[in-house]
Amino acid sequence: MRRLLIAAVGLLFANSALAELPAPLVTGLVNPESVAVTREGRAFVSTIGERDKDGDGQVLEIKYGKAVEFAKGLNDPKGLIAHQKNLYVTDKNRVLKIDDKGAVTELVAASAFPKPPLFL
Repeated sequence: MRRLLIAAVGLLFANSALAELPAPLVTGLVNPESVAVTREGRAFVSTIGERDKDGDGQVLEIKYGKAVEFAKGLNDPKGLIAHQKNLYVTDKNRVLKIDDKGAVTELVAASAFPKPPLFL
């Protein structure tokens, strides 16, 4: 019985290792970090660009198999979430709100934290 169980587990792992990975929705993103999907089905991905280079991060919308610029000029956007008609993103040491048109508003500046954040 024990040998049968070991053989079954071995077959399970062998089959999963041979399974093909799904095709990516988009390619060519520079350091993609987070994904958020709205209730309406709009999909967004944050890209941090080059590490430690401010201003080259962005949020892209995935439309018809292509990544379309939605909000740019960010530092290192991570922690992306969709709520109602807005996106909220932690951007290195601050928190931003991005409206449904891509306009960026700083909600919480780095100076508003009791201690300067190292990286959100």
